[in-house]
Amino acid sequence: MPTSGPARLRQSSCRAITASALAQILDLRQVLVAGSARISAKEGAAVSIADIWPSTLAMVCKVAETDNIKEPCLARTFHWSADGSQIGGTVETYDESQNRGRIVRVRHDVQHKVLYKELGHLLLNAS
Repeated sequence: MPTSGPARLRQSSCRAITASALAQILDLRQVLVAGSARISAKEGAAVSIADIWPSTLAMVCKVAETDNIKEPCLARTFHWSADGSQIGGTVETYDESQNRGRIVRVRHDVQHKVLYKELGHLLLNAS
């Protein structure tokens, strides 16, 4: 007889569980897995890449499903386009003769705003 729910979770390797399988097991609409990285080195030092979210943290939260600003959710990202910024960034390149190089400039004017902190819960030691 096949198992379901937490018993099925215990029988599997945690690394083999996909986000969609975890959502199904926990009866959630979706599970998002953080995968972004950042440059963690100080300016002038050799490049060092680090995860933004450590593997020991997880969050359960209500995310927006529509563009309706009245929809309750943990947070939203606001984009400001007055200076020509586009969603995803506006990339401009030009030659700089003084340094004999090419300058790449990206404009991505956004602001992240927590709206209802009560709609999110950070889980520590989750891994």
